[in-house]
Amino acid sequence: MKRKHKQLAIVLPGVLLLVIAVIGAFLYFGQSTDYSSTLKANWGFSLPADSHCQEIYSTDSGDSFLGDGIRYHVFTYKENAPVKAMFDWQTDENETSNNGANGSGNIDDGNNNNHNDSNYGGRCSAKVEGWLDDIHVPSGERPDYASCVYWYQSQDDGSELIVLWDESRKKLYTAESFL
Repeated sequence: MKRKHKQLAIVLPGVLLLVIAVIGAFLYFGQSTDYSSTLKANWGFSLPADSHCQEIYSTDSGDSFLGDGIRYHVFTYKENAPVKAMFDWQTDENETSNNGANGSGNIDDGNNNNHNDSNYGGRCSAKVEGWLDDIHVPSGERPDYASCVYWYQSQDDGSELIVLWDESRKKLYTAESFL
């Protein structure tokens, strides 16, 4: 009888550790590890799962105490239809809300490097370029604004999101500025 208790005392903790490890792995990997869940939490939308988005590049301005800063992500995808249905994509660029109007438009403003004020002139392409300059994004990872349509959203605290869609290259770009 003593031998069975000894074996049980050795095997039972091992089994418990294995069960805990399996549950922990399930919880860790069961969580959405892509950026779509973060977009859902911060902006109220997710990347469409049926388009099979895959992140190919990301960078940000680093950790900050208040969570402010700039984030940038580039995704490729396989299916156009779900991406097309995500938003009312805009093709004519207007100014973004920090400069008095709601952003909408084709985001090639022809002067992406003219950042005269802290809002980068208010146009979406100029604003995104300014954010990407601030976080040192290489030119090869930036959108071709002439090929993109976009969707713009701002929050009451002044935080902004610009989603760019380049259908010809099957790429989505998200640029966020948190205040």
